[in-house]
Amino acid sequence: RMEREAKGLEMDFPASYPSIPIADRLKASDDAMDYFGEDGHVGIEASSRLNGIALHGILSCVQKPEDLRKAVDECVRSGSLSAAQGQDAYKLLSDRIAAHPQWFVDVKGMNELTVFGTDGSENRPDRVVLDGSKVIVIDYKFGKESSEYEKQVKLYMQQMTKLNMPGEKGVIWYVNLDKIHEVIS
Repeated sequence: RMEREAKGLEMDFPASYPSIPIADRLKASDDAMDYFGEDGHVGIEASSRLNGIALHGILSCVQKPEDLRKAVDECVRSGSLSAAQGQDAYKLLSDRIAAHPQWFVDVKGMNELTVFGTDGSENRPDRVVLDGSKVIVIDYKFGKESSEYEKQVKLYMQQMTKLNMPGEKGVIWYVNLDKIHEVIS
């Protein structure tokens, strides 16, 4: 009897489930594309781009060499890097910073300085170093070399000049390779 009543309820309750097309509302994230590697690794291990983002984030917190340990530890604590990756990052960045004391020791440096263009655009050079009367604009890169980066640094230098802080020199620093590309305005 209960079975018949249950069946009766099912038959007396017509249900419809409308479908809404997703069209252009759903797409794969660019970050997701980098998250899974073909070799079975995931996250930072799978992607040099994600690794570059993590290393860039660490450098954005470093005003002087002593800041590096805390920045790496925070990256590990947040889960952006594993403990082993944190050790590798510390070693790499410590070596790179030591190779360029002119950007990190006994100078005034500003990281991620927001510079507004006359058109209202915002730009953020990775580091601006004031050493006496010299202004050096530094942009960190972790991937392949590109001529587009030079245009970007020249724009930063022009904007610094408009702020009466003439960019005497621009530098594209390919951190992984420790290769320096100087940019002249």
